[in-house]
Amino acid sequence: MIRYPLTAATRRAACALTLLAASPCFASLQPAKDAPVAVKTTETCRVHADLSEDCTYKMHMDILTSAGRDTFSQLDVPAPPSHTLSDIEAYIIKRDGTRRRLPDSHIVKKSGTSSEKYIDNSTTTIFLFEGIEVGDAIEYSFKEHNKATKEIATFQRNVTFAPEAVRYDSFHLEYVADRPIILRGEELDAFKVKSSEDGKKITIDLAQPRYFAIENEDAFIVRKLPRIELAFSDKLDDHYGKVVGLYNEILSAPLPPGAAMEVERLKNKPQQEQIRSLIRFLADNYRYLADYRLDNRGRIPFDLAETEKNGYGDCKDLTVLLTAMIRSLGMDAEPAFVKQGDYAPNLLIPGLQAADHVIVRATVDGKTWWIDATIPVLLPGYTPDNLQDRWAVVLGKDGKPRLDTIPLAEARMENSTTQETQFRPDGTSDINTNTLFNGAPLLRLMAKEHDEGANAVDQAFCDGNEGCIVTRPAMDKVTPPYQVKIHLPEQSAGSKHEGKYSMSPGDYFGFALNELKSYRATGGIGDLNVGGPTISEVSTRISGIKLSRAPSACHVRSRWGDYDAEFRQEANGVVAYKLRASEKVAWIPHDDLMSDEFGKFLKQAEACYEGLTFSYTTEPSGK
Repeated sequence: MIRYPLTAATRRAACALTLLAASPCFASLQPAKDAPVAVKTTETCRVHADLSEDCTYKMHMDILTSAGRDTFSQLDVPAPPSHTLSDIEAYIIKRDGTRRRLPDSHIVKKSGTSSEKYIDNSTTTIFLFEGIEVGDAIEYSFKEHNKATKEIATFQRNVTFAPEAVRYDSFHLEYVADRPIILRGEELDAFKVKSSEDGKKITIDLAQPRYFAIENEDAFIVRKLPRIELAFSDKLDDHYGKVVGLYNEILSAPLPPGAAMEVERLKNKPQQEQIRSLIRFLADNYRYLADYRLDNRGRIPFDLAETEKNGYGDCKDLTVLLTAMIRSLGMDAEPAFVKQGDYAPNLLIPGLQAADHVIVRATVDGKTWWIDATIPVLLPGYTPDNLQDRWAVVLGKDGKPRLDTIPLAEARMENSTTQETQFRPDGTSDINTNTLFNGAPLLRLMAKEHDEGANAVDQAFCDGNEGCIVTRPAMDKVTPPYQVKIHLPEQSAGSKHEGKYSMSPGDYFGFALNELKSYRATGGIGDLNVGGPTISEVSTRISGIKLSRAPSACHVRSRWGDYDAEFRQEANGVVAYKLRASEKVAWIPHDDLMSDEFGKFLKQAEACYEGLTFSYTTEPSGK
């Protein structure tokens, strides 16, 4: 067993985010011959003047493997409350061409979904295809009516072809309206798009069979996907103008009693303290619950009084309440629609369907803060990494929507560790570490303590080591950098090889060399999400050992990240080294990952890490 320079708990604390630390699985495109199902789908829709829609949908699926049979023995078709299905039919088509209609008893409707975080009045139609075999086919069709809803001011339809284990033999989408339809798209080389002369009819057909299934895509994201967006307008006002009015109407109401009392308590306090307290107020008094039992609940929040009465809300409810409270304290605040997650695609059409989350854009001490009201902890001025580097549609207090950008956070020291290790002749050791946290690692610590308690955080740092002592300040008023001290007494000795112990300081970098080599060798296709520009470092001093093989200093430079390792042996026999990792980017695209330049970078990094490994004995220096 290799003896690492940091304990597992300290490594996890000190290098929560280093470049490529995620141990990614390579993503590779799978061959079409392995497809479990082949699909032919047809959808034709008419958009009416009131923006309601009527669509006819038909899907034919050939079962190619036993996995496909098992997957589609039951097939669910969900419909939100504003959608109504009719003329539902389904068939099993045997290999000899015999068609057997699915009896009504095998078409089951389930009303509503409910969980700890979600409740609605949706309807799911469940098809039970019993007795299907490889070589058979299943088929179903229905008509769907989508009624107009209060907040929708113009038509929009988005289709994205994400990776899935389904081969599309044909795809036909047709839209007809009484006014011209515009189309915006990306990566549509595999599709044929036709528009009528008057622009009131658009058809989209797959040019040839398509199978796009990805294996092991956990740490890689395929960002270049076919996207189709249809709309009557590509103007922001046409899509969000009505919503802005509805939100501002809700925000114009007086604060409910509980919120008003909290605002009164916070008056005359510093603005950062006010925002912290408001986030704590929301966390203490409201639980997150997406209540979609009303037709327009997809995008329109409860009014302020109803949210306080319920004691719960989803992102839009809590955002609007937080916005109103911030405004009452004299600060500027506005709701903003965003796409949440690792990646927000480019905004082709600035419509409501592009967003899936609502947050607050506030001005605090003269600076712009992006605040997620559903997160129970706040790091002042820091935007959570799943909201950085993307567009935002801000619902202006002036009644107009505007497009804004949430920037990628600037590189900062997210963790800096100093460590002192004292070895005994028997190979055991005492370790003292002092780590300063900031940014994403600190926010995760805060969230863990909120969810699981302070003791759970301490246990995570100690990682099962007996006698471990964690010293850190309370997190109720965190001011970064946040300091955590860990004392690990009498750590067990590592295993020996030919009478010597060894250390691999390069493991601190967490660089996934083998996985990245596999990605390049096996045809990976995704982009790697690094997380964002960050800096991390560790400085270690070790006493009580004698080097048998000294490590080599190294410096790796690239446009993706820099790595530095410095080593010295002090006069008193102490071995000291310092490691520093600087991430420069949020993403490494596929073309970069497969480039000769990146291949050279991998070789340099590998040589650097191998040179850092050293062996030692625990004889006192100078013997």
